[in-house]
Amino acid sequence: MRIISGKYKGLRLLEPDRLLTRPTSDKVRQAVFNMLEHSILENGFVGLSVLDAFAGSGALGLEALSRGAEKCLFVEKAKSVAQVLLKNIQSTIKNLEEIDISLVCNDVSKITTKQYFHLVFLDPPFKRTDLYLGVILSLKRQGAADAHTVFYAESDRNIENVLSEAKVDVLLISSRQVGGIFVSFFCLA
Repeated sequence: MRIISGKYKGLRLLEPDRLLTRPTSDKVRQAVFNMLEHSILENGFVGLSVLDAFAGSGALGLEALSRGAEKCLFVEKAKSVAQVLLKNIQSTIKNLEEIDISLVCNDVSKITTKQYFHLVFLDPPFKRTDLYLGVILSLKRQGAADAHTVFYAESDRNIENVLSEAKVDVLLISSRQVGGIFVSFFCLA
């Protein structure tokens, strides 16, 4: 696993225990970031505030930082995975003072934040579709996300069906299958 593009391009990332995580492959990340950069985000990543929920190795948030995001909050519940994530942050970003980075080891649906996010990566365990709803509603309630926030969801099935069944009012921006993974971008309606 490596950073695909930007100022940290080519840097290798440590992988957490695969029994605890399901890292997004380089192929899927390449497709996701190409879609974000060329058709979803108006001005690319420059200046964005990002939430990497269910962060795992941190590959999604670190890729966004590499491409110009200004801030990233990484949230990872598993302590052993968060330790690997911290090593990835430290080995990738040499001058931590130049970028606003936070790492929280907690359940992402239970965190409180006063920070607004332009981009939210949601990549929970595939069998836990209830987690999408909890995080989205928590962020909306706190004012951390609104109709201008772009959400990215990775799943083993079409997330639009999951969200509509849960009665979450969202506007689907784009959705496609990359290999066996569904990648979806949406915002709050």
